Amino acid sequence: QPGLSVHRAAEFEGVGPEGEQLYFVSDPQLRRARALFPCVDDAGRLAEYELWLSVPPDYVAVCGGELRGSTLTLAEEDSEVPKARTFHFAPGYPVTAAHMVIAAGPMDVQSGYQPAPPPPEGTRFTMNGGGGAEFGSAMRSVLNEVAKEGSAAGAGPANMHTKMYASAVSNVPAPPPACAFTLFAPPALADLAAYTARPLYLIQREMEAHLDCPLPCSQLHIVFMPPAAMQALACGPQQAVSVGANIILASTEILVGPESVEGVMESCLALAGAMARQWFGVLMQPCGAEDAWVLEGLAAYLEDVFARAAMGQNDVAWRRHKEREAVAMADDGAMPPLYPHHTPAGGKDSGQDGGAGATAGVDQGATGAEDYGCTFGTEMLEPGPLRRWKAAAVVRMLEAKTGVDEFKRMLRTTVRRAMHSVGLTGNQDEVHHTEEKDEPATLQNPRLISTQAFLRLVKQYAGRKGLDAFAERWIYGRGCPRFTLGMKYSKHHNSLLFGMKQSGSAASQRSARAALAVGKVSKQGVDESLGHVKIHVQESHATSEAMIRVSPQDSYVFHEHYLACRPGMKKPGRKPKAETLAKAAREAEEANERLDADEQAGKHPVKFVRIDARCEWLCLSSVKQAENLWVNQLLHSKDVVAQAEAVTGLARLASNFDRPTQGVVSTLEACLKDRSIFSRVRAEVALVMGATADDTSDYAALPVLCKFFDDATRDPRTRQLRPNAFGDLSEYIVLRSLPRALARLRDGNFKSPPEVLDLLLGFLDQSDNTGNPYSDAHFTARFIEALGHLRLATPSQLADVLRLLDRHLALEDMLPSPNHVVGRACLTALAQLAASLGGWAERNRKAHEGARHTLRTYASPNVPLPLRQTAAQSLVLLESALALVDDKVKAVVSCTLELLQAPGWGASGLTSLMVGALEILGQLPPVEVPENAEGQDAFVFDGIPAQAALQLYNLMHTTTDARLRQCAFMLLMRATGEDPTLYREREEEEEEEEME
Repeated sequence: QPGLSVHRAAEFEGVGPEGEQLYFVSDPQLRRARALFPCVDDAGRLAEYELWLSVPPDYVAVCGGELRGSTLTLAEEDSEVPKARTFHFAPGYPVTAAHMVIAAGPMDVQSGYQPAPPPPEGTRFTMNGGGGAEFGSAMRSVLNEVAKEGSAAGAGPANMHTKMYASAVSNVPAPPPACAFTLFAPPALADLAAYTARPLYLIQREMEAHLDCPLPCSQLHIVFMPPAAMQALACGPQQAVSVGANIILASTEILVGPESVEGVMESCLALAGAMARQWFGVLMQPCGAEDAWVLEGLAAYLEDVFARAAMGQNDVAWRRHKEREAVAMADDGAMPPLYPHHTPAGGKDSGQDGGAGATAGVDQGATGAEDYGCTFGTEMLEPGPLRRWKAAAVVRMLEAKTGVDEFKRMLRTTVRRAMHSVGLTGNQDEVHHTEEKDEPATLQNPRLISTQAFLRLVKQYAGRKGLDAFAERWIYGRGCPRFTLGMKYSKHHNSLLFGMKQSGSAASQRSARAALAVGKVSKQGVDESLGHVKIHVQESHATSEAMIRVSPQDSYVFHEHYLACRPGMKKPGRKPKAETLAKAAREAEEANERLDADEQAGKHPVKFVRIDARCEWLCLSSVKQAENLWVNQLLHSKDVVAQAEAVTGLARLASNFDRPTQGVVSTLEACLKDRSIFSRVRAEVALVMGATADDTSDYAALPVLCKFFDDATRDPRTRQLRPNAFGDLSEYIVLRSLPRALARLRDGNFKSPPEVLDLLLGFLDQSDNTGNPYSDAHFTARFIEALGHLRLATPSQLADVLRLLDRHLALEDMLPSPNHVVGRACLTALAQLAASLGGWAERNRKAHEGARHTLRTYASPNVPLPLRQTAAQSLVLLESALALVDDKVKAVVSCTLELLQAPGWGASGLTSLMVGALEILGQLPPVEVPENAEGQDAFVFDGIPAQAALQLYNLMHTTTDARLRQCAFMLLMRATGEDPTLYREREEEEEEEEME
């Protein structure tokens, strides 16, 4: 409010090019914005703000909202020496207190960016088709075109320390009425900020076209701050990028330049996700903290709109498949649901629609702490993207149920209604037409959305039943099922006999029973209670689908599916008529003879089989099928997800010591060289080949991988390494996977072949980046990381690798790589090599001590923060690997607490250190609580020292950083064998689990 005066400062040490300059970022974490805005920091509480920010004259301040003006205060009335500068900000509509983000520091400002016209069709981002070899050149063409158009419009850096942003450059024409972009960055990184922000108009254009409405702000500030200043903000799930009203805060770690290769795509996606949250996160607000998953899922959906247009459907499908796979593997029942059924007393548990319900007044916003739900909003502070990925997967599943066009129309209407409520532009004809269909509770505040209101909208536009069962399974429930499918071909019935095993956690089974209880049967008799799993059967000349009914109590289910094709059957056409019965009998006899011959040869009319090809389940699935069927799926399917599943299936065969045949390895080799296949699939093929080779087989993949690498990097005449050339991004993606694939090769003694070590060391010694316009830092880091996965056979090999790591660390100290990526790779490889050395030999103990000394040196306070964090996490990993099986948890906790005592970490450094410890503990076997744990003074539970548990407990109560406190709580719970969340089952669910 205008009368509010806040005096607060925070100092952060500069990192990298920023030197010793100080930057300030407000900290609106969960329920922490009330330090600046008391009495209004509640979930869903919208208010109007107006702020005046005073900073030193050489500083720039930026805040959530639109810049209304700035004034310069002189030191004395007759003096020209400036004393302070005051900036006036006010959002265009009511927002939450957490979205009033404040940032200040010595920053350069670049304004005047203008929307560029649509690029020519030939220069659009694309990875469509096979490998998308044109992707890299197309991306850079678009970025260069946008840069030229921005320069023609008058865009350029300007010194804004003494002027308003909007009038910084006198020759810049008036910004477009839709939205004007302004960039803020440390002076030394201003050019990188301008290059990184080039795709902003492409992002804006695609999203506005999809929603058919403009960006909900007339000014958008993009602020790049040093990592030390970017503490864990609660405005968004990504720590590197946070969002406020009219503002995007990003870490300088995502900045890329013209020489960047790998970081361009990730920076584009980070900015796209931040811009999507201007609609779903700032304009649209959750009613309570537990409804935030709806906005996260919708923002990810809108991010996919840009990613699909920019990078192609193949890349988006591959990324989302990996996300779903990670969620299904991690959600073992310990993760809290997206929206819990039960809430504390006074919460939202009295409704009737959608299972958990919502009261009539809940859309007006929360009014007390109890409306943060049974986890008090702490799920938004948990590290990692798993919750956001699950929310995105559920929203995509709802889109499939609704239909692509209807789902888009639903979002357009919802966003237009929200924009109309705050006086922004929108198509009012469709808004008024659809308001008559909505329920009164939805219309009370169009900007607030609850889980139940969202499900009602989906049900309204989908025009189908079954969403109650869907919500019980994936929104209110926990855990993901696991399906294992086996099959056998019956030649007499020309059918497949399926046998499917269902497994999963107790929480997953409870969710399935709840979905079955509320499921309904439609008029067509199809059970819509998520009780059917669809099996895709690709036959020789046809495609069929089998539906297997799976009940929660069924561990094994059997089903017979009749095929449409027979072995040796020609492609169907017009069926000829048999002239005589004798001819028909003769044809039948010949068909039976061919069937017997094909059966003896192992042939049948099925090319491959897939589970849940339409992604209607959030589950882990595996198919037990022969190698030739996996090869058929890899070569004949045009679906990137199907190809990735085939690669995973072949890798699973290799892990079970079922070595593929020579034909399979030849097929993988052909796939690796085929540029028409998607580049990321080819990269996974290389990793599978690395896992299938040993010197005891006649089909070792070592020469294949080495030859492919030599052909790609060496001159065919001289056989010398060519200078690096990264113009083809698709080939770069494949090539960067080869070091890890080669490092996975093992001989009969489970050691790395000497040829692999010579190849990796030779490339690192002779690599030449002269003439390459792109940086080779990330490419070099891939080779160094591969050294950590080697299993060295002799001390001389270890000495050669250590000398190379020391040399690259010395180069990193003199000439730092972008984000210290090379130095971090060296420290990680050093820890992995030391951890791989066995036992109790004297030389191994010396190597362990040397690695510890190096890692502790780089974990000291005088080291740049990225290197220090990596060194500390690597040291924890090393101590865990060297500890005995029963002492691994104790080693992780003790080493982490020891590192926490060092000065200079800051909240972000301490949080990253705990996140690394949580990841290591997550890879260890679960802690078993001994029966006599109670009453012990020396140890708590499974060997955790009581003093260590007390230190974590004290850290939870002494820190003011909400995310750091949450990480300390999760580490304490994980170390003592408890679920690392505040969520707990209801009493009736606990009793049901005990009865099971």
